[in-house]
Amino acid sequence: MEGIMGYDQEIVEKVCDTLVRAGSTFLPDKKKAYEKAIKNETNAQAKWVLETVLENAEVAERNCSPLCDDTGIPHVIVEAGPNAVVTGRVLESIKEGIRKGLKTFREDQWP
Repeated sequence: MEGIMGYDQEIVEKVCDTLVRAGSTFLPDKKKAYEKAIKNETNAQAKWVLETVLENAEVAERNCSPLCDDTGIPHVIVEAGPNAVVTGRVLESIKEGIRKGLKTFREDQWP
């Protein structure tokens, strides 16, 4: 719900973009860890699972869709300095960014 003062669009966009990127992209070190595990895995079934997860990550990144290990429940941690003021407008802008990011995933998955 938008308050009287409206949302801070910069916060909304940053939260939305971060949520979509975090939910659809493996970090490079995570990709390398999977590649290394695949290379070293001797059990065929375990190797197949690792390959499938990595393939899903590549498809998710390419299509900007959720990763298979994404639960769909965003967890947001707001860090503020000792003298910072986190207003209701800031919190509502964060919530709106989350709503917008989740909506982006839904719209991209189901036309």
